[in-house]
Amino acid sequence: MQVVIAASAVLFIGILTAFNLFSKRAAMVIIILITLTLLTFTFIHIGTPFSSEAVGIASQDVTISTFDIILLAFGVSQIHRTNKTILFWFFTSAIYFLIMSIFVWKEGLSLASGLQHIFTSVLAGFIGYSLSSCFVRGSSTERTMSIIIAGIVSVLALSVLVQTVAVGTVSDGERATGIFGHPSITGKIAIILLMLILPFSRSSDRLVRNMGKLAIVAVVIATVPTLSRANILAVLVTLGAWGILCISRIRLSSAIGALFLVAIVMLPFLNVLLERFGSDPEGGDRPELLAAGLRILASSWATGVGPNNYVFSAIDSEPVVLATGYPVHNTFILAFIELGVVGIVIALVPVGALLIVTVRSLLGSGEESWFRARAVLAALTGFVVVGLTSWGLLQQPILQLFTFVLGISYGRLNAMYQEGSQARSSGLQPAEVGWVRV
Repeated sequence: MQVVIAASAVLFIGILTAFNLFSKRAAMVIIILITLTLLTFTFIHIGTPFSSEAVGIASQDVTISTFDIILLAFGVSQIHRTNKTILFWFFTSAIYFLIMSIFVWKEGLSLASGLQHIFTSVLAGFIGYSLSSCFVRGSSTERTMSIIIAGIVSVLALSVLVQTVAVGTVSDGERATGIFGHPSITGKIAIILLMLILPFSRSSDRLVRNMGKLAIVAVVIATVPTLSRANILAVLVTLGAWGILCISRIRLSSAIGALFLVAIVMLPFLNVLLERFGSDPEGGDRPELLAAGLRILASSWATGVGPNNYVFSAIDSEPVVLATGYPVHNTFILAFIELGVVGIVIALVPVGALLIVTVRSLLGSGEESWFRARAVLAALTGFVVVGLTSWGLLQQPILQLFTFVLGISYGRLNAMYQEGSQARSSGLQPAEVGWVRV
């Protein structure tokens, strides 16, 4: 309790300080990022979970955490900035989830917690969209955002390094976890932030560019010592895809330097990683959990079992779920099982919108749209790698951070596309910042 009180005091002072030092919108972005990455404390537990051993996308009892309070408060203040199409999607989705919760899905604390989790994740996406102007290329707030995000991933990297040095050596049984309780969480947070970090690294502003490069180094350092194979592969795939997509605008020396840096960070852990692959090539119970998940999917694909209800609904019929308390280690299958076919379609609408505006922006003439669209595509390849072998992208607060970053990316790409369309309809060329080859 004393830790929670102290953390609450720090958060309150931090909020007051942020609003005094920065613009209102920049302060909101900073506070959200910090509460979703560094200050993820839980204040209140409501009810008793059905199983203390069960794991889901949210807690098995209803909880109130720092990011829940912040997202709700800021979401209410920013809802008027959301366009009518997005609001229509939101209210239609809310009606569907309400009907399913009342008439179809099993009631309980796990479902209530899952619904709260989905709601705050959607709010995070709305807020990201409404605050995306803080990431306008060349603006003073872009400088602020680059410093803050580089600082966050640097803290995550430092926490992992301190643990690694304290242990002296890292093995499969002693994996660095950073400030979180599981070694994969730090890496997933860092990977998600890459979608914002990569455009920083190509900025024409030297400070922003340096912060972007520092943040990329920190992402690698925060991920490799945790020995999370999917996360490490996702970082490599994301950076590789970024280099390939931007090959016409990146110097060969910069690309070689980045590869050399990644190799240096990975070298001390290479033997441990190879041993981990050799001793557990299939990832523990993952094959059995996947088989169980496919059986549950075959029987529940139409309606789903409800958000956060997978373990609750499968524990009686699947021995491996009873023994481990874990859901299927696949983001896409787990989401399908819990939401059902209609819920999945609803969830894919914003992702589809982001992909459409990203593809449209690939051929854009503006420097920001050119790089940001490629950053989105590169990051999404990494998310696919993580999603195929893990369900952690759906977990709190990772999903909230994920939707927040997606909202920011969609907001910027959509704004630039609209500006370009208006300029072309007026017979003008869209405004373009000078290119910098770095």
